[in-house]
Amino acid sequence: MIKITRLTWHNVQALQELLTEQEREHVTVGQTVAAFDLSLAETQRLITTLQQRAADAGGTGRHPYQSLLAVARKVNAAAEAAR
Repeated sequence: MIKITRLTWHNVQALQELLTEQEREHVTVGQTVAAFDLSLAETQRLITTLQQRAADAGGTGRHPYQSLLAVARKVNAAAEAAR
């Protein structure tokens, strides 16, 4: 399980807006945390998928894409720490 903490309201909103019902089976989103019941590699792929979904829907210059950048950084930092 991958747990990302200290998320902002916008980070949480972006996750809640973009996750499909199927993806929600593996992700728990709280007020300032997100827990991914996935491997680190699967979590990274999911965040990349969410970023692409956000970019396709509204571009990369605003929410929700911009709000996912911190989530992606935290997931990538966890990947670096695991190496």
